Amino acid sequence: MKLCMAFCTSCGEELPPGSKFCENCGAPVEQTSAPASPPAPVPEPAVPPAMEPVPVRQPLVQAPPPKKPVPAMMIIGILVVLALVAAAVWFVGLPALQKMQDSSAPATPEATPVATQVKTQTTLPAETPVPWVTPTVTVRKLDPRYEEYYDEIYSLDQSFSYGQKETFAHDLTTPPLFIKYNLTPDMITREKVINIGLSTEETILITYANPNAWFEIQVIDAGNGAVVAAKGYGKDYSDMTKSEFMVRNPGNYRIEMSGSFVSADISIMQGKS
Repeated sequence: MKLCMAFCTSCGEELPPGSKFCENCGAPVEQTSAPASPPAPVPEPAVPPAMEPVPVRQPLVQAPPPKKPVPAMMIIGILVVLALVAAAVWFVGLPALQKMQDSSAPATPEATPVATQVKTQTTLPAETPVPWVTPTVTVRKLDPRYEEYYDEIYSLDQSFSYGQKETFAHDLTTPPLFIKYNLTPDMITREKVINIGLSTEETILITYANPNAWFEIQVIDAGNGAVVAAKGYGKDYSDMTKSEFMVRNPGNYRIEMSGSFVSADISIMQGKS
């Protein structure tokens, strides 16, 4: 005997034998002995109608804005700038180019001056020759230790201020040339408070040599301007206010004395003839 397959009366799903409910839709299965009717045809899914193509919207193309006319002032400014550039080229560029061409030409070599150096003497710049001076000798008693061997040919006792200079020329024929001087720098006096903040605080007067005081005496060869001997006080010299020195070679000499804020007593002697 051939068994007939049962189908759900709600959804048409095939039911296994003995099922009381449809596994697909859950509807109760009617128990009947009549042969099951053939399954209802399953409706085919509806095919949606073909969609019509949506037309593509083309972007709008904007027309370019109309060109504005160039202002007349801008044209004038451009012409002025061009004129300035042309003037700069004419007045600056062409002379510079000509100068470069001239400099590229071979120059006539010049002789290199050779400097004369004096190893043991300091050479001074050439000066106007000092005329010979007949010294006015002040008669004064020399120290006994000098009187027997020297004759005084020049003496000076004066104050020097602001680089004041005195010059004396002498042709030394009976050496040595003996120079001695005694200096007195200007003094400064001021008040000074000591023991500040103590019961012994007081004001005192202090006196000291002017720090700007200086003196220099140089013996210069009148022929070549070389410094033969030099002494002094302050600046690059010591703080000794009394000194003496000699020039032992005969020659034509110029003695220069200069200083500031100092008094000088100077005596220049030579060997007895």
